[in-house]
Amino acid sequence: MIECNWLRFFSKIGGIKNGDSPTLRMLKSDVVSVVLDKCSNMKYVNDNGNDFVLEDGTRIELKTKKSVFLKKIQKTSNITIMNTRGGTERGKTFDFLLLIQTEKPYRVAHIDWESLQEHITYIEDACVAKSIPYNKLSFIDTDFFDWELEVKPWDLQESVMEMIRSKV
Repeated sequence: MIECNWLRFFSKIGGIKNGDSPTLRMLKSDVVSVVLDKCSNMKYVNDNGNDFVLEDGTRIELKTKKSVFLKKIQKTSNITIMNTRGGTERGKTFDFLLLIQTEKPYRVAHIDWESLQEHITYIEDACVAKSIPYNKLSFIDTDFFDWELEVKPWDLQESVMEMIRSKV
């Protein structure tokens, strides 16, 4: 299924600073997705309801969080799958949900659409996956969890500002 050079991926995204501010959150998501595209066999498509496609047509939705895997309770934190914008959109838009924890300890897991459904709740205008137990997830490459990576801090806001200044 998913093939990725996780060491390269986490060494690139592990240093992103200030990407969780409301202003930069979407940009950080795009940066992480582009890096994942470059480090894996997944093609970044940013389609309606899925982010990546494998060569065989498998559709993957990506969700990243600083701390998505809650070790003490052996479950995930709540994950917003999609904003329904007040609609009742509930159709299948991806085959697998890929979860990536972007701060140490770095972790990656996935769950198929069908298994995910028992953990889905619709709240106001969002579709949320609530507390997925570890035993429902397929963890990927668990040997890299304790890597000590050499990451260079990367100020996302300053990078954007430098780009803007160079174009003005």
